[in-house]
Amino acid sequence: MAAQKATDLRRALAEVEAHVRKLSSGSPERAEGGAARWKRDGARSHRLKEEAMTLTSGRYIGHEYDRMIVLFSMQDGGKEIPCAISTTAMDYLERGPQVRPEQREAQFIRLRDRIEARAASKYQATELEGNPRGIVLRGIDFRT
Repeated sequence: MAAQKATDLRRALAEVEAHVRKLSSGSPERAEGGAARWKRDGARSHRLKEEAMTLTSGRYIGHEYDRMIVLFSMQDGGKEIPCAISTTAMDYLERGPQVRPEQREAQFIRLRDRIEARAASKYQATELEGNPRGIVLRGIDFRT
């Protein structure tokens, strides 16, 4: 019985080795196991990602008190990207007392550059959430 298992293992190993030889023969892409193709495709997709992901300022949409978020948008060319930031994150950025609801728009405008820079980095990293897909910023996104 042990001899039969050893024979079966040798046969399986020979089949795998033959398959590897078959794959590695031929074009350079196949010889590298497709690594050249992956490298080329990865570089192309990275270039496309860089070209397509240049966010610019959008618009302030509003403060939703019940959800404790501020809604805003960013623009990727002609495409509007929905965004939200928690009011806790905004208070964390200012490191002061909690702002009253009627002061949220002014607070957003004061922090807009920092908020939009972080939103752009999350967008570039394709860290989108929700439906429709958008950017959600929380306090942890601003901690270093």
